[in-house]
Amino acid sequence: MTADSGQRPLLGDFKGRTAGIGPVLGYVLPMGEQNLVAELRWLPELETKNRLEGDYVWLKVVYQF
Repeated sequence: MTADSGQRPLLGDFKGRTAGIGPVLGYVLPMGEQNLVAELRWLPELETKNRLEGDYVWLKVVYQF
């Protein structure tokens, strides 16, 4: 990692990091030659430094044609 570039930062260089690991649940619904794909992800953060902590949850739905 490198520090921010530009003018000399007054509050520091804003370096930060985070790491997380979590499960993924996926489902494929075949509809003839087309598919509907759904994916649910949960990413809990395990180690956070100089950033806001939290867990990420997102849902992705794709219609393949």
